[in-house]
Amino acid sequence: MPKITCFPPAKINLFLEVLGKRSDGYHNIHSFFLPVSLCDELTIETSDDYTITLDSPIDCAIEDNLVWKAARCLQEYFSVKSGAKIRLQKNIPTGAGLGGGSSDAAFTLKSLNSLWKIYADDHTLCSIAATIGSDCPFFIESKPAIVTGRGEMIEHVDFTEMGAILLVHPGIHVNTAFAYSQFNFMPGQESKEVLCSITNKLSYRNDFEATVFAKHPALESIKQALYTSGARYAAMTGSGSTMFGIFDNAYEAKESSLCQQYSTHIVEQYNPIHSTQI
Repeated sequence: MPKITCFPPAKINLFLEVLGKRSDGYHNIHSFFLPVSLCDELTIETSDDYTITLDSPIDCAIEDNLVWKAARCLQEYFSVKSGAKIRLQKNIPTGAGLGGGSSDAAFTLKSLNSLWKIYADDHTLCSIAATIGSDCPFFIESKPAIVTGRGEMIEHVDFTEMGAILLVHPGIHVNTAFAYSQFNFMPGQESKEVLCSITNKLSYRNDFEATVFAKHPALESIKQALYTSGARYAAMTGSGSTMFGIFDNAYEAKESSLCQQYSTHIVEQYNPIHSTQI
């Protein structure tokens, strides 16, 4: 049976602004998504029957796993009669603001689009991805982008970040729903002023930091330690809890004392050229 192995990447938010609450219950955001080279491994093989099986280390009901949801959505959308056997190896920490689950789902859509010989275009795949999760459409192409709306509006940008990125995983769980609930917008308010600009790094910010740091002061301490270690820029990604710092090179990142205190990864900007094996 045909088989694909692919490597869904994590992302960091170089900046993230929450602009207001929408009438559908979601929030409008303005964010700069950068894919990085920390990747999961996803192996997908077709099967003759309609069944989708999933071997995953994530402890949840299969119907709640975004990979299984993505496969089922594509299967039903195009009335595919074939099934798939999927194996997921996790390297991206879960629930850490790195988008691993959304990335896995998007790469499932892309891989099965090829294996099932659907050949839908990226626009169609993004539309399906948006029904699975707000971050999913970004990972269809996994290129640096300004992301707006609830995450489905994607504007790709030319960006090359020289240096090394140190990801620090403090083992703290931040509830995303809680983080969003702390923004006290009036119903339908969608017009908060945009402050971040891709061309002005001094404007970069993550609107979740104030609330999340107040609940988890250790995260603010990690941010300060990243700067003390020599990071050019440090922030929380998503609603946390992963913190990141951008250093001039991998040696400087490795010398940070945080590498001895926490689980860490030193990564670079993701290169999609090596993302798939057949």
